[in-house]
Amino acid sequence: DRRLFLEKAKNDTDLPEEEREIAAWITADFLCKSPTQNISAQTLLQNIIKKQEEETSTEQKTTEQQQKAIDDKQIKELSESDIELIVKHINAPLSENARVIALLSSINEWNFSVFEFVEVCGNFSLSLLMCSICKTREMLGSLNVPMPALVAYMNLVDVNYKDNPYHNDIHAADVLLNMYYFMKSGIFLHNVSVLDCFAILIASSVHDIGHPGHGNPFEINTESELAILYNDQSVLENMHICLSWRLLQEQGANFLVHFDKSQKKRFRKILIDSILATDMSQHGVHSETLESLVEQYPQLLKDNVEKFSNQFLPIALHTADLGNLCKSIEYYTLWVDRLMEEFFNQGDKERGLGIEPISFLCDRFKVNIHHGQVGFINFVIRPWFTKFGKLLAEDSHNKLFLDHLNDNLNYMQERANQTKDAQEEIQKNQHIIDEHHHHNNNNNDHDNNGDGDGGSEDVDELIDTDEEELADTVKNLPNIKPKVYPIADDDGTSPGIGTRSSSSKYSIVGMSLPEMKSKLLEYADKEKGIETTL
Repeated sequence: DRRLFLEKAKNDTDLPEEEREIAAWITADFLCKSPTQNISAQTLLQNIIKKQEEETSTEQKTTEQQQKAIDDKQIKELSESDIELIVKHINAPLSENARVIALLSSINEWNFSVFEFVEVCGNFSLSLLMCSICKTREMLGSLNVPMPALVAYMNLVDVNYKDNPYHNDIHAADVLLNMYYFMKSGIFLHNVSVLDCFAILIASSVHDIGHPGHGNPFEINTESELAILYNDQSVLENMHICLSWRLLQEQGANFLVHFDKSQKKRFRKILIDSILATDMSQHGVHSETLESLVEQYPQLLKDNVEKFSNQFLPIALHTADLGNLCKSIEYYTLWVDRLMEEFFNQGDKERGLGIEPISFLCDRFKVNIHHGQVGFINFVIRPWFTKFGKLLAEDSHNKLFLDHLNDNLNYMQERANQTKDAQEEIQKNQHIIDEHHHHNNNNNDHDNNGDGDGGSEDVDELIDTDEEELADTVKNLPNIKPKVYPIADDDGTSPGIGTRSSSSKYSIVGMSLPEMKSKLLEYADKEKGIETTL
């Protein structure tokens, strides 16, 4: 339903150009490539409504295993003495820091204070987290993984992350913790082997190692050595896999030393497949895989648990990689700021190299950050986490993710509206200033002919009071807790944020699902009218 809506919206001249670009970007890069051109809008819409009604009227089917409570014997709470021993083994001075111990005691929390943790622990952050997480399930003993080798490897991973605003060791730690949080779900505890769990944790920590701070399109457009090496296919993801495997060859860092051939082969498969799944250009393909998993996982678990893991674990890492959008607003906004700084840095490089057009969301002079986030959450992230939540059946997971996502979406919606209003005010006053400049130039012409006094004080005053004050308005938008509105409600009871159906001009930003359906009907009526006239 969202794809059909966005396909229509991207060509709708009633939409602002910026929102048409957002619609085109999301449709091209993130939604599954379902063919729609040969099916009428009315038929598709009827199918959509029918499917929505079926989904809301049918209770989610879950296996008995998923409904079980978390087994305390499989995941245990670390005692303070356990944590102190781990920290002392990795870095003795840090074991004297009470804050480090306190933070590691909270690794079970979704909103773990990852920024503070990495600031305090530096390049020992990943090894501390990995060893603590493995201890909760006694993975190292079960798999015969030597802790000194794992620590050496994780420390090498940490230092090989570059000092980017977003793709850095903090992001690696966050994704690792997200994956660990997912592992508390019954679907992990009862269906994914210890070896596979260990492999996906390692993959989470190395998935962006060596990231240069710009995306695959930049590598491809500049014909970089990496793009040539990997034939333009998932360029950075292939590099991350290669570098992470090479580090195992460093002295004392091969924690797989006791694995037999089949264990090593299995570990490597999970690592490769899962890191390749973090390529956002493949999100549409992953969406189809996720939908298939939701429909078929009970049978897959019954027939072949390993086959289930082969499909599920890459999806889980892709989800963990997107997890910061579902964090509490204090962390979410920090991640957005860092991501956009990295995007803008890439845009600056592209501008310097004469690359046109500058990549979407990377032009610091054109991007409306808030509009971009609203579109991305509404059409990509929320549908994804809703589907993923059907695999992780626990309310402790899903309600938490979606509650935060609602808060973050509405926060960005509020900011988007404020920014738009301020920008319109600037444009209006700029027009007034331009008019005064034009009038002043005419006065100067008359003055040169002895017909005027040629004053420019009014214009200067406008520039001082309007341009500067309005710039401050945009820069210092009030950081208030926005009014929370329900989003994309399927039952049609909520009009969403603003009702635009009565206007010939509308915005895709903040539209609820009922509003989308109404707009699709409008499109269908227009197309029917065109066919009739022909």
